[in-house]
Amino acid sequence: MATWRVVRSAALLAASLSCAAFAEHPGHEPRDWCFIPDYTLPQQARNQVGPRVPAFTDPIPLISILSDPLSFRGMRATDRRMDLLAGDHLPEGPFTLELWICDHVNQPVGMLAAARSGDTVLWGLGYLQDGVTVFAGTGEGPHAGANVTTEIKELAYKQRWYHVVGVFDGDEVRLHVNGKRVAALAIDPSHTRANAETRLEISAYTEREPLMVLGNLVSWARLTPQALSAEQIAARFDVMRTSVDRGLLYPGTFHFNAGPHLNMATTTSIAMVWETDRPTTGVVEYGTAIPLNERVELAQPKEIHEVVISGLAPSTPYYYRVLATDSAGQTIDSGVLTFKTAVRADEPFRFAVIGDTEARPHINDRVCKSIWNTRPDFFINLGDLTDGGMEPHKFEWNHEYFLGMTQLVSRVPAFPVPGNGEGDLHWYHRYHALPEPQGYYSFVFGNAEFFMLDSNRDDAEFKPGGVQYEWLRAGLEASKATWKFAAHHHAVYSSDEDDYGNSWKGEPSTLGDMRLRPLTDLYARFGVDIVMYGHLHSYERSWPIRDGKATPSGPGQGVVYLQAGGAGGNLEDFLPTRTHFSRSTHRGHHHLVFNIHGDVLEMTTHDLDGDIIDVMRLTKQPQ
Repeated sequence: MATWRVVRSAALLAASLSCAAFAEHPGHEPRDWCFIPDYTLPQQARNQVGPRVPAFTDPIPLISILSDPLSFRGMRATDRRMDLLAGDHLPEGPFTLELWICDHVNQPVGMLAAARSGDTVLWGLGYLQDGVTVFAGTGEGPHAGANVTTEIKELAYKQRWYHVVGVFDGDEVRLHVNGKRVAALAIDPSHTRANAETRLEISAYTEREPLMVLGNLVSWARLTPQALSAEQIAARFDVMRTSVDRGLLYPGTFHFNAGPHLNMATTTSIAMVWETDRPTTGVVEYGTAIPLNERVELAQPKEIHEVVISGLAPSTPYYYRVLATDSAGQTIDSGVLTFKTAVRADEPFRFAVIGDTEARPHINDRVCKSIWNTRPDFFINLGDLTDGGMEPHKFEWNHEYFLGMTQLVSRVPAFPVPGNGEGDLHWYHRYHALPEPQGYYSFVFGNAEFFMLDSNRDDAEFKPGGVQYEWLRAGLEASKATWKFAAHHHAVYSSDEDDYGNSWKGEPSTLGDMRLRPLTDLYARFGVDIVMYGHLHSYERSWPIRDGKATPSGPGQGVVYLQAGGAGGNLEDFLPTRTHFSRSTHRGHHHLVFNIHGDVLEMTTHDLDGDIIDVMRLTKQPQ
């Protein structure tokens, strides 16, 4: 396990988040807090990949009496940090509070930062569903309890990000969002003065988003004992935009902001990709024991490195670590991690399946830990790794996908297909080391072959004569595998409620994406056992289907279609009545685990707690 000593102090972000403006004001240095969650595997697999800024946690006293949490716009606090600063460290004069917020969920969530003395709230700055509230004072006087709420949706940066700033100068509080002044409020300065009992606290209000914590909404907070000018705030927002554009998790800290990310395990090789916040050279040390006795060097400085390590032994565990060195000679390393090469054709193996990880690292985290408990040889991601991580939205990969998934993808190889969320393939290509053209490919693992398609392409590609149709036909015809799988993002058959016609409004449903229906002839003709897809954020298993009709269970009787889009996307629902092909359904986040040994295939479907919600067993020959 790698451990890193990182100092949490005013200087930590001073250089990285543009504090030059404070140099001429001695004693006006800001205080910063990071809330980004530390998503790592448990027990001995726990590994922090490279340096990071520790998320703020309250000190734990031997005995304490907790104050009641503040209710905010009728909501109950679900995550709370109570001791950011005590009264004797709060500013005595003008000050500025900044929040770095990313709201990328479908349900209303909020946060509130407030200074309070017991039951008296001196001042606060809060956010809820595209609106910002600022207030000061709960006592008596001409401006007691003054507050203002301003809608800010139209000011969102890249549709998700808000740099929310409250400037308290004594007589007035000015509210800025993403570099623009949006409101001002007269206040009584006596109502914002701290005393020895005052505490600065921050809370999240996420009852509608299970497992979401403060750091999934607020990345950073900063308190400056100075009333920042409009120009200084605009400059700070420019720094924020640059950080978001580059996908930096910890600006100013030399760190990995993606990976290591294992791909394409074969019996003799493994591919991996990683990214650092600056150009670096790289070294991968690896071996079957520690100390590591093999190495691959990458001498050209890059931010994103890709390497394939070959000459490995089949079905063998390996240890590895990645070292990255910048132009100043500083080196960071990933810590010692593990992977295993693909098994031989006659050996049993296990793999997991997820889909639609999208924008919820707090769900990805739970799914990763549950999958890790089963120790699969690899896993498949059925697309929409991100909600919309195309070229302009790089942050969705760093702040969301890799934040939640690195703990798993650094130890278990991933085999993805692209979804509409990354349909331009810009960052999908750069963060994966897959066979060309990467959008679609095939691989063999044990006695199974997997055909991975890009269902974002034009309809013509999936009709006879089309590029992917003919590629799939040729691959299936040549396949000698005992078990055959196909995977793509969009659904062939689905009981989804409204994607293929809104069933609740009386519209007829096509029960799936008709663009892909021509592929069903190939699946049936060449004995594909299971077709898997996501796109719809729910779980469904079909009866075996042949010629559009459900048939009795069993290999050769038809193709089983699995919809498994439950690894993080906003949950969806089903038609009000059951379809003819539906065998099992579940509305909830989930993942699948397959075990294959010779002619026997077993599958279990698990909810977020790891409990089994569905079971399937297929046998090629009578047992």
